Order: sequence, then C-alpha cells, then structure tokens
Amino acid sequence: MGNLGIGTTSPSSRLDITNSATSSAIISLRDPLGNISMEIRAGTSTLSNTFVGVSAGQVNTTGSYNTADGVGALSSNTTGSNNTANGMNALVDNTTGSNNTASGMKALFWNITGSANAVFGTEAGYGVSSNSFASSTLMGYHAGYAFTTGSRNTLLGYKAGDAITSGQGNIVLGYDIDAP
Repeated sequence: MGNLGIGTTSPSSRLDITNSATSSAIISLRDPLGNISMEIRAGTSTLSNTFVGVSAGQVNTTGSYNTADGVGALSSNTTGSNNTANGMNALVDNTTGSNNTASGMKALFWNITGSANAVFGTEAGYGVSSNSFASSTLMGYHAGYAFTTGSRNTLLGYKAGDAITSGQGNIVLGYDIDAP
C-alpha cells in the first residue's frame, strides 16, 4: 500500500494533506444537517501551530507555537506566538500578543497585544475592545472582567476585581471582591 496525497503529488506519509492557506480549513467535519462542527487548519506559515475548531487560527500568518482549541479561539491572531487558547472565543481578538494562556469561554476575549498573561475562567479578562494588559494572572468566573490596561496583576476568585479597568500590581483574592 502506498501513500495517499491530497493537494500534493508527492506524499511523504500514509496520508499527506497539503493546504494553501490558513483561512480555509484543511479538514472540515459536518453534522447530519451539513453544518460545520469542527475544522482543522494548517496554512502558509503554521510554524508548529495547532488549530482545532471552527475558525480557530483562521488568519494566522507568521505566529508560531500556538495552540487553539475551540470555536473562534485565536481566530484573529496574525503574528502572536506561544499562545494557548482553550474554549469558545478564547483570545478571539488577539493579533500580536504572545505568551498568553487563556482557558474558558471568552477568556481574554478582547486582548489584542497584551502578553504573558495566564487567564482561567469563563469571561475572565474579557475587557473591552483593544485591551492590552500584560503579565497578569486572573482566575475565576469574570475575574478581571473589565480590565483594559496595566500589568503585574493577580486576581483570584469568582468575579475577583471584575470592576477594575487598569492598574499595576493589584492583588485581589476572594469572592466578588474589588480593589478600593
């Protein structure tokens, strides 16, 4: 049995699929109604990226070592590298931010350039359009929800610091607690 190639005339493995652009999925799985349920992307400059989910990583150009798992995860990323986005629309607006970990539905949703953040929880670090805070740890549902700028913040707990918009060195621990 030989190798099978799709998009290539010289397959180098049992199944070798070559795609020409990140914007189109290399594999699409559909439900019985014909709706796309999952996509896997590999494109012009994937550089060790893994994108699984409808629209995940769809415009990546030179970003490398990214992992996106979920509908829309890292879907706006172009050059950001070393990011991990798990959950629907996690890091959805990130374009150039690097070294971020976002886990949870809409975690770090509006982040564009912020880097070195560790964010865990549904809508944690959600922010507003064009936020760019950095080097922060947010954990819990809506932790740091309104954050837009700042750095070196630690917010842990359900809605911890959810009304804080900016600042440096904030430390908030507890259930629904905000800084004075």
